[in-house]
Amino acid sequence: MDIDEPVEQAYKKLKSYIYYDNTLNILRHKISEFETGEDFEKKLGKVSKILNDLDSVEDFAKIIEEYQIDKTIMPKGISLEDELHSEDEEKFITNDFEASGYKAERTKYLVDADIEIHIIAVLWVMKVGYKLENNFSNNSYGYKLELSKENNNQIAKGLKLFKPYFYQYQDWRDNALDAAQALTKRGKDTAIIGLDIKGYFNNVELSFDKLRQEIKNEFGVNDDSNEIMLTNLLEEIYKEYAKSIGKENFEGKGLPLPIGLLSSSVLANWYLKEFDQAVVEEVNPSYYGRYVDDILIVISNPIIDQNKSSQKTALEKIIEKYLCDNNILNKSDKLKENQDAENKSDDDQNKEAESENKEKKSEYQITVQNEVGELVYDNLAIQNKKINVYYLKADGSQAILENFKENIRRNSSEFRFLPENHKIENEFKFEAHSMLYDDSVNKLNSIKAFRHNKYKASVYLSKKIYASRLWDKDSKDAKNTAEQIMKFFKGKICLEFHILWEKIFAYFILKEMKSEFVEFYSYVIKLIDKLSFEGDNTQEKKLKEDLERHLEIAAAIPLSLNPEFLDKEVKNNLVKKLKSVEADISDENIKLSDIAENIREANLMRHNLVFTPLLNYTNLARESESYINLTEKNLHKYYDNNFKDEKSEDIEEQLEFDPKLNEYSPRFIKFNEFNNYFIFKNLFFGNKTEGEDVLDNYLEESYGEFKEINDELGISIKDQDKYFELKINGEKVSNVKNKAKKVKAKKAPSSTKKFKIKELKVSDDESREKLNIGVANIKLSENDFKKSYRKNYNLSAARKEKLFRILNLSYTEKVNGNELDIIILPEVSVPPAWLSLLADYSRRHQKAIVCGLEHFISNNDTAYNLIVTILPFMVDDYKYSLVKARIKNHYSPAEKEQLTGNHLELPEQNFWHYDKFIWRDVHFACYNCYELTDIVHRSIFKSEVDLLIASVYNRDVNYFSNIVESVSRDVHCYFIQVNSSNYGDTRVTQPSKTEVKDIMRFKGGENPAILATSIDIIKLRNFQFVKYNLQKASENNLKNTPPDFNKEKVKERMRDFRYD
Repeated sequence: MDIDEPVEQAYKKLKSYIYYDNTLNILRHKISEFETGEDFEKKLGKVSKILNDLDSVEDFAKIIEEYQIDKTIMPKGISLEDELHSEDEEKFITNDFEASGYKAERTKYLVDADIEIHIIAVLWVMKVGYKLENNFSNNSYGYKLELSKENNNQIAKGLKLFKPYFYQYQDWRDNALDAAQALTKRGKDTAIIGLDIKGYFNNVELSFDKLRQEIKNEFGVNDDSNEIMLTNLLEEIYKEYAKSIGKENFEGKGLPLPIGLLSSSVLANWYLKEFDQAVVEEVNPSYYGRYVDDILIVISNPIIDQNKSSQKTALEKIIEKYLCDNNILNKSDKLKENQDAENKSDDDQNKEAESENKEKKSEYQITVQNEVGELVYDNLAIQNKKINVYYLKADGSQAILENFKENIRRNSSEFRFLPENHKIENEFKFEAHSMLYDDSVNKLNSIKAFRHNKYKASVYLSKKIYASRLWDKDSKDAKNTAEQIMKFFKGKICLEFHILWEKIFAYFILKEMKSEFVEFYSYVIKLIDKLSFEGDNTQEKKLKEDLERHLEIAAAIPLSLNPEFLDKEVKNNLVKKLKSVEADISDENIKLSDIAENIREANLMRHNLVFTPLLNYTNLARESESYINLTEKNLHKYYDNNFKDEKSEDIEEQLEFDPKLNEYSPRFIKFNEFNNYFIFKNLFFGNKTEGEDVLDNYLEESYGEFKEINDELGISIKDQDKYFELKINGEKVSNVKNKAKKVKAKKAPSSTKKFKIKELKVSDDESREKLNIGVANIKLSENDFKKSYRKNYNLSAARKEKLFRILNLSYTEKVNGNELDIIILPEVSVPPAWLSLLADYSRRHQKAIVCGLEHFISNNDTAYNLIVTILPFMVDDYKYSLVKARIKNHYSPAEKEQLTGNHLELPEQNFWHYDKFIWRDVHFACYNCYELTDIVHRSIFKSEVDLLIASVYNRDVNYFSNIVESVSRDVHCYFIQVNSSNYGDTRVTQPSKTEVKDIMRFKGGENPAILATSIDIIKLRNFQFVKYNLQKASENNLKNTPPDFNKEKVKERMRDFRYD
C-alpha cells in the first residue's frame, strides 16, 4: 500500500519527539511495536488512504471505532498510610519513607492511543496547526514549532516538530530575570509574579467550533476543505479521549487536551491567546512570558496598599491590584461542579467537595472576557500553592536575583563537566537529600523538614550512568552506588520518582548487577501492590496496571542494549521474588525480553549508551541469532564471541549500515560519529583498495554516509566544502561516496615511499590571532601499554578519572580570561575506546584536541599507533567536530620490539602520510614521536605552518630536546611537545634566542593537570613576512627566518586574518 510522504514525515517526527522525551515511555514502547510489526508499511499506507478518503462523519466514526483511544493513569502525589507518618511533619522528622500502605493523593492522565492516532495528530500540526502559531503572542515560549522561512513558514523538513525545549524554557525564565534586573539597575522597584494554571490540560474546555472558524479565516477555506476535515477528525479523537477520563458531558462545554498527543501542545498555546493579549494590554507589564501553563510577569514600581487595617497579605494586594482590578483574575465565590484540576474522578470530587470547598472559594479564577463581555475561560484557576511574588526594592540587596541566577548558571553548567566520581558522591549526599531550616543551620531544633530532590537524584544517576559506560566493572564502586540507590528510592520516594526508574535499571545493566536488578524490580512491584486510590476500584486497578506497565518498560529500555542480561537465571530469580505478590506468575508472564527486542529493533534505546559509534545502526545490531551487547567496550569481544570462525567479508557485511535503521533513525547522526565508525571499521578489517592505505578515504566515506543518511531523514546537508576542504599534495579532493579521487604522491628523498600530505581546512567563521593552548601534564603507565598489546585495554575508573580531570580543567583554565582553544595530550595516552568521548567533548565545547591513542589491534593482529586531531566547528549555529586519525609513519626500535615480541604485526603502508590543518585561520601539523627523528620528514612543513605539535612518549629527552629546538628554528614556527610527566620536557617553544625560546617548559607531578599559555600567531607572521634587515631590527626576540624561507606562503596565511 502506498505511503504518502506527509504521513511518513509525520511518523518520523513523532518517533524523533518520543526518542528525546523522557516521560512518555509507554508511547515509546507502542512506537517500537508499531514499527517492528510485519505490517508496518501497510499500516502507514492505511493511514494515507484514510486521510485521502475523508468525506463524512461516518468516516470519522469508523476510524474512531477501529483504533484505541484511552488513558494512562500515573500518580502525582503519594501519602503514607500508617500511624508513624500521621504525626505533624514539622515536629516529627524522619528519614523513613516506607509504610504499610501508600495512597495516591493525585493522579495525572496521559493519552493511551494507537500510533495511527498520534500520526493523525502530528499531521494536523503539519497541515493546520502551524498556521495558528502566526497569531500567537511572542510572549508564548512553550512548544514553539520548528518553522521554515524558506517554505512559507510551514513546518520545517527533517525530524524536528518543535524547537528544543531547553532553549525555549531558558529564554522564558532568563528574559524575566533580565527584565527585573534591568529595572532595579535603573532605580525602579520591581515585582516578579509567578503563576501556574491548575490542572491546565485537563481543565481546558476547547471549542472546536471556534477553532474551525479561525482555520477558515486563516486558510480561506470552507467546510469541505482538507484542513477542516482533518480538524473534524481531530475533534472526534478528542471526544473519545474525554469519554475515557469521565468527561462525557462535554457538549456545550468544550473538550480537554490529551497530554501526550502532540496536537495538544499547539492547542494549549492557542487556547490561551486571549489571556496573553489581556495581560499585555491591560496590565502592561515590563515583561510577560508564558511557558504553556507557567506564567511570569514583571511589574515596574509596583504599588502596594499600605493600609494596616486591611486583612489582605502583601501578595494578595499585588495580585488584586494588577490582575484582579484588570479583569485577568478574580477570586472564586463558589465551588465549580466541573472543576477537575487534579485528574480525580467525579466520585472522588463529591467525597472531597466539603473539605476542599474553603480552598476553592479562595482560588483565583481566570476571568478574561471577550469583546462582548463573556468569560473566555469558564474552568481555569490558578494554583494557590504556586503563586509567588518576589518584591525587590531598588535600593535593597539584589541577592535574591543574583543568587538565583548563580544557581541557574551552576545547574546549566552541571553537564559541561565530565563526572568525577568523588564529586558525584558528595553532590548526591548533600544535594539530593536536603534539610529545611527555620533558624541557624547549626541548631538541630531548626530542622523543619527532610526532603528529597528529584532533579539532583536524576543528575546523580545520569552522571553515574555516563561514567559507567566508559569504564570496566569496579565492583566496590558499583556496590556502594547500588546501596545509595536502594536507600534513596524507598517507599513513597520510589513511587513519586517513578520517572527515574529507567535510569536505575540502566545503571544495574551497565554494571551487570543482576541481583540488584531483580531486587529493585521486585521491590517496586511490592510497593505498587500496596498503593491505593480514593476512586472506584476500577480506577485503582487501572492505576496499578499502568504503573506496572511503566515499570516493565523502564526496565526494558536499557535492557534493549543487552538483552542477554536477562538470562534464564535472572528470570527465575525474578519469578521467585514476584511470587510473594502474584502467586501464579511464571517466566512466561514476564514480557521484558519481548519489549526490549521491540525497542532494539526500532532503534529506540538510549543511543548515548551504545559504546561503539553507530553499531546500533548496523546489520549486526538486528540480524544476529542472539543480540550482541551494545554496551561492550572492546570490539575484539564481539569478534571472539560471535565471528571467530567466520570469513572476514561476512563480518564486514554485518557491520554495514542497515537501510531500515537509517531510514527511520529517530535522530540526526553527527559527522564525528561517522568519522569514528569508519576509523574503527577500516582499521579492524584493514580495509584498503589497491594502491591505497587503510585510512586514506575514511573522511570521504564519512561525509558520503553523513549526507546520504541525513538527507533521507529530511535533514538538509550542505556540500562537503561547507564543512571541510581536502587537498592531497595540493590537489583538491571532492567527495565521491566510498571513493576518493586519486592524486599523485610526492617522492621523498632517499626513500622508496612517496609522501601523501593532506591539507585539511575546516570551515569555521572564527579566527585566532592568538591561540590559547592547554598542555596536559599526565603520567602514563607501561602496564597500560602491555595490556593494550593483548587487546585488554585499561578502562578502569582510576584511569577514567585522570582523563576526566584533564578535560574538566581544560574547560575551567583560562589564559588572560579567555578560554582554551586546543588541548594536547601525549602519545599513547588514551585508549581507542574513548575516542568517541573526546570527539563529542570537542564538539560540545568547541575545543580542539590532539592526542595519541594506545595501539589499536586489528582482527589480524596489526598494531596501529595513531595520532588523532579533533577539530570543532560551527555551521548554521550547529556544533560539529571532525576526527582526523593518522597512522604513525616511523615506529621506534623499542616499540617494534615490544609489538613483535607480543606476536603483533606492524602496519604496511604504501605512502608516508602527514596532515596539515587549517583551523580558525591557524596553520599547523602534528607529529607522532619517533617521526621527528627523520630529518626529511620533520622539514616538510617549512614555510607552511605557524605551529608544529608533537605528541610523544619518550625517555630520551635530551635527544628530542635538541630536535625540538632545531625544528622550531629551521621550520620557523612555534613548537609544542607533550610527553609523559615522569619523563618531562613538555614544552611550548618559539624560534627565538635561547634564553627566551621556551614560553613554557616542565616535568614531573603525580596528579593530572593542565598548564595553559598562548602563542601569538599574528606576531610570528608579521615577523616572517618582512625582509632580513627589518627582522634584525625587530625587538621581539625572534630568530631570523632560515634560507629559502617562502615569504609568499606567509603572505597567503596573513590573508586569513580579517583586518579592519
